[in-house]
Amino acid sequence: MNFFWSVLIVISQVAAAKAQVWFDLGLNYGFGTGFLMNQNLPDNIPQLGSCASFKLGINPSEDHAIVLEFGHARRSYGMEYANIPDQDPTKEFISFLNFDAFQAAILYRRTTEGSFLEIGPVFSGVFSQNIQNEFDPQLNGEVMNKSGVRGVLGVGGYIIGNEYISLAAGIRLLYDFKDLRSNFGREVNYPIHPYPDNKNIKSLNALDAYINLELNISLGFLVRASCGKRNVIFQF
Repeated sequence: MNFFWSVLIVISQVAAAKAQVWFDLGLNYGFGTGFLMNQNLPDNIPQLGSCASFKLGINPSEDHAIVLEFGHARRSYGMEYANIPDQDPTKEFISFLNFDAFQAAILYRRTTEGSFLEIGPVFSGVFSQNIQNEFDPQLNGEVMNKSGVRGVLGVGGYIIGNEYISLAAGIRLLYDFKDLRSNFGREVNYPIHPYPDNKNIKSLNALDAYINLELNISLGFLVRASCGKRNVIFQF
């Protein structure tokens, strides 16, 4: 969070120094799937995840921007277990991990001829989690860490719009830099706890791929007419 506030201070200083800084407001929605990446884990079963957020764009120029997003994420992962000790060796068991989190992102976005590249961190706070576990329904406790940090790398472009409003679409890859598990999750060796002979995994991380849609309202017209104009595929 110290990094987050430091960037905000830099942004405010840039805004004060630049007479033509302009802003845009927006709504963001993303959906996709993710996979737990560590070795010796059960097979992944793709699940649908989603996120929704409010967006503030701070634009020192028409090519460079800082994007702030604040919203909610619903993350879901599925795993398939086989050959569990003391269980039917011919039977496979399914386990689902779902958790909800508040999240805040701060991204640098570079726009060129209507397409953009974005990169930056996402900070999250988990407020709800649920495990659906066929072979161990008594597993309880919060296995997920209450806070997390992910990195975002995205590409996209502006599809339709005009100088005041536009719709953008893109693809984002998100990777967890911190262990997803809480202290309890590490103590019980989640998610390989059905296999007591397995070594502990050092860290549980996930890689997600999302399709992202973004509706923008430009406030550039409050500064000068050319601010906020984007090259779009379809213009109205």
